[in-house]
Amino acid sequence: MKGSVKSFSLIPISFCFLFLFRDEFAVPARHLCHPQQREAILEFKNEFQIQKPCSGWTVSWVNNSDCCSWDGIACDATFGDVIELNLGGNCIHGELNSKNTILKLQSLPFLETLNLAGNYFN
Repeated sequence: MKGSVKSFSLIPISFCFLFLFRDEFAVPARHLCHPQQREAILEFKNEFQIQKPCSGWTVSWVNNSDCCSWDGIACDATFGDVIELNLGGNCIHGELNSKNTILKLQSLPFLETLNLAGNYFN
C-alpha cells in the first residue's frame, strides 16, 4: 500500500525498558532492626548517664522502635543487622565496666564500628 504507516505497540518496548532498568527505579527494601539488637543498644546506653546540657541524639532513641533509623546507628541494608554504633561526642559519662559492656555488645554480632570518642568515661 502506498503511503501507509506501519504502527507498532509501545507496550512491549515499555516492558523491556522497565525490565532492563528495574534496579534503577526500585525502592530498596527497608529492614527494621532486630528487637534483641534494639534492646542491647538501649541497655548499653542505660549503663551511662547523659551529661546536661547536651544536644546528644540518643535521647530521641526511645521515641522510635526502629533502631536502624536512629541517629548514630547504621544497619546492614540487606538484613537489618546493626553494623555501626556511633556514640561519639554524645555527652555520655559514667564507668565503663568492660564485663557488662561486652555482654551487652554480644547481642550485636555484626557490629563493625563502635565510636565512643568525645565522652566522659571513668
